Amino acid sequence: MYWNNVINFYNNNFNYLLLILFSYIPVVFLSIRLMKKYNPLPIKNIMFIWNIILAIFSAYCVKYISIPLITHNLFGNKISICTDIISIKDDTLAKWRFYFILSKFPEMLDTAWIILRKKPISFLQIWHHFSVCAYCWILVYSTNYNEGGHGTYFAAMNSFIHMIMYFYYAALTKFNIRNITISKTITTLQILQMLIGLFIHFYKTIYCVNHYIFEQTCGYIIYSSYMYLFIIYYKNRYIN
Repeated sequence: MYWNNVINFYNNNFNYLLLILFSYIPVVFLSIRLMKKYNPLPIKNIMFIWNIILAIFSAYCVKYISIPLITHNLFGNKISICTDIISIKDDTLAKWRFYFILSKFPEMLDTAWIILRKKPISFLQIWHHFSVCAYCWILVYSTNYNEGGHGTYFAAMNSFIHMIMYFYYAALTKFNIRNITISKTITTLQILQMLIGLFIHFYKTIYCVNHYIFEQTCGYIIYSSYMYLFIIYYKNRYIN
């Protein structure tokens, strides 16, 4: 099964991944301090290329994770949430789910573009990038406990939203195409993603056998905090 290779990869590179994860927040604050001495950098072309790369990558994740989850989920929601049977039956999906999880580390560079342009950084930005990396890692480890395939649902939703978001960011960066409707739609989808994520966690708590309570607890904390912070973001940006 391909997922065994994923577990081995994380086990073999544990120290390196841990170093990247726990270096993120100190590096962010150190970089903000250093940039006080400099003017904002002209990095729009770099940002455009970066956003296009992530948009295309997300589109591939939609193709190999989101669409198969919808069209080939012949096992029923309970089995596909309580077990990881879809990943076991579909090595391609398992492979792209691993790529998706691993992509959360380079996605931290999103914060770099904000710092280099001397734009304000929100708590949502820092908390999201740090916690999503940590939680994806916890989800990988949870497969040792046969905890289920709920992570596939999370990856499927997030890939679809990121595909839209990064294509929009690319257009915004390169052509200054700013559309409030698209922006509001993306934030609304992110809030909806968190709501569905909480529902899946609740469903798993009620109907599945849960061995790894730490993962389940982290899931509730992370999805609840994301939903709250995105609602506050929506309120401050589009209502107030």
